[in-house]
Amino acid sequence: MERFIKRVSLVCITDGSYIVTMKKEQEKEVIKILEKKCKILERIEGVLIRFEYNGVEIEYLDGSGKLIVRGVTGNVKNVLKAILLNSNA
Repeated sequence: MERFIKRVSLVCITDGSYIVTMKKEQEKEVIKILEKKCKILERIEGVLIRFEYNGVEIEYLDGSGKLIVRGVTGNVKNVLKAILLNSNA
């Protein structure tokens, strides 16, 4: 997971929101993995993609290098590991 993620920051503990900063050189690969393993809720080409994975919502603003992860009830790193590790993207 360290290959893809630079930093994870807690935004709001009440609703389980985090900002995940991706490593710039891995950003496109992370998005490909998300597109493969998650349900796409919304796509505004060149602007925004919203994903859903096991009840957790993930938003990506194009070119920002960051993911907004909402609805995490446990450890956000476990969610990220489940998505990013063992992916053949």
